[in-house]
Amino acid sequence: MYLAIRGRNAGSIQNVTDYCLRRVLIGLRRFEGRVGQVTVRLNDINGPRGGIDKRCPDLSRAIDLAVARAKRGVAREVRRLGRHPGMARRGRESPSIGHAD
Repeated sequence: MYLAIRGRNAGSIQNVTDYCLRRVLIGLRRFEGRVGQVTVRLNDINGPRGGIDKRCPDLSRAIDLAVARAKRGVAREVRRLGRHPGMARRGRESPSIGHAD
């Protein structure tokens, strides 16, 4: 599984990217053979102004919630494709997962 972590200054916050990596790999481990790529996007809604985060003051909680949501979405897609095995061969792609906006 390929994991890309995107976001302004995401690379400069090593402990956040490490936490994302661990949580996504653990959370989606059972789908490893079915998920080829996961992209995590980290955005600061305050932008360069800084200040107190109004939407999500706890980044680790936001990451955990996003991983849980992605896990449910992948499980739902796997169940759906399991009921209709021919759909995967007709060129349909899985929805994008793993967003932490």
